Amino acid sequence: MIRSAGVAVMRSNQRTSPAAGSRDPVVERLFSRLWRAYYRRLWVFVRAYGAMSSEEAEDATQEIMMKIHRALPGLDQTRPSAPWVFRIARNHCIDRMRASGPGLERDRQSVPPAEIVDPSPGPLEALVRCGEQAAVRRFMGAVSPTDRQILYLAYYEGLRMREVAAALDVPEGTVKYRVHELKRRLRESLEEMA
Repeated sequence: MIRSAGVAVMRSNQRTSPAAGSRDPVVERLFSRLWRAYYRRLWVFVRAYGAMSSEEAEDATQEIMMKIHRALPGLDQTRPSAPWVFRIARNHCIDRMRASGPGLERDRQSVPPAEIVDPSPGPLEALVRCGEQAAVRRFMGAVSPTDRQILYLAYYEGLRMREVAAALDVPEGTVKYRVHELKRRLRESLEEMA
């Protein structure tokens, strides 16, 4: 057993599996797959949404993964897992914000957008590479946390509009409208710079 960022991780057949101690091998395999697929993505999501430090985002991500593990028996494996995973993450972030009190919204504005944007490649990378990186980061930092979530899930994660709506618990029409408006605002912002 090794300790990684405060979480005990069992070694099993040259594979690191956070759920290696689980009694149900099906749950163990599923959780291990979800851990590999979503851990880093969730870290970026909670860091951006909750305006957390790296350490706070790490703690929050581990808490979310444990909630996912406990909720696995309720997962419908015939449906995409991303909306389910990100809904748990969103609800966790909301709970943390409520527990932190009303001052958190003020603190959220103080996190530099450059620290929120994940440096790993993704669908928005083409736009960022066009030389408008600073403008895109400023734009992402200026939108509301909900709009930032919508953009992240739709463009970085590549979720369909109905999946974004399911993850954020909002009507699909609202997500489509917000994406349309955000794209228009970003286009206007970039045109002003040109």
